[in-house]
Amino acid sequence: MFLATIIPGMLIAGGYAVLNYIICPRFFNPALIQELPSVPTTFGESLKELGKATWVAIPALGCPALIMVGIYGGICTPNEAGAVAAVYCMVIGYFVYRELTLEGTRRALHSSILSIGVVIVLIATGTVFGRYLIKIGVAQMVASFAMNLFHTKTMILMSMNIVLLVLGMFIDGTPILVLAVPLFLPLMQQLGVNLVHLGSIVILNIGLGVITPPFAMSLFVGTRLSGCTYMELVKIVLVFFVFVGIPVLLLTTYIPALSCWLPELVLGPEVVGSW
Repeated sequence: MFLATIIPGMLIAGGYAVLNYIICPRFFNPALIQELPSVPTTFGESLKELGKATWVAIPALGCPALIMVGIYGGICTPNEAGAVAAVYCMVIGYFVYRELTLEGTRRALHSSILSIGVVIVLIATGTVFGRYLIKIGVAQMVASFAMNLFHTKTMILMSMNIVLLVLGMFIDGTPILVLAVPLFLPLMQQLGVNLVHLGSIVILNIGLGVITPPFAMSLFVGTRLSGCTYMELVKIVLVFFVFVGIPVLLLTTYIPALSCWLPELVLGPEVVGSW
C-alpha cells in the first residue's frame, strides 16, 4: 500500500504546491519585505547559498530519513518512528546545532502539552460521536444504500468515494476500514477491481477525510498551530480539497495505473495481480 499511494501522494503534493504558489500572493504582506534578510541576486550566489544551507541541514535531514527507513523497512510503527525522531531531534539540537537549551525544552514541552490537550479533547469528542454512529449502523446503512442505488462500475466507484468521504467527515479512518470497506469488497471483486487499486482509493479517501469538516482532526491541530480560527482555515482548506484533492481522487479511481504500476514494477505482476 505504501507503493500504491506514492504516485497519488506526489500528485497531491505537487497540486498543493502549485495552488499554494497561486493563492499565496493574496495573503502576502509587502510590509514584511523590510524584515526579510538579504537574498542572493545571481545564480552563482544562489548555488553558494544552497550549498551552505544543505551542509547545515544534513544532520536535520537525518530525521525524516530515520522515519522513512523505520516505517518502510518494517523496523517500527509510525508512532514509534515519531518517538525515535523526537529523541533524535533533541540530541542534534543539544549537541550538533547547540541551539536547544533546558529552558527551550521546558517551553517546548509546555506548548506541546497545551496543544496536545486541546487535540485530545477534540479527538475524544469525535471518537464518542463516531462510536455512536457505528453503534446505530450508519456506516452500513449508507454503504448499502449507495451500493443498491447504482449498477454500473463507474457509478459504483463514484458512490463508494462519496460514502467514504461522507463517513470521513465524522468517523476516524480505522472504523471506516473495519466497517465500511467489507461492505464494498465483495462487489468490487465481482466488478474486477484490483485490490491494490481499491486499497489506494480507500486510503486516499481517508486521507482527505482528515481535512474535511466538521470533525477534521488536521483542521483542529492547524487552528492551534497557526492561530487562525476554525472557519478561516476551513475556507482555505476547502480550496485545496476541491481543486486538488477531488481531482486526484478521481484520477486515482478511474486510472488504475496510478496506483498499480509502481507496485507491479517493484514487486512483480504475480503479487499485484491484473488491473
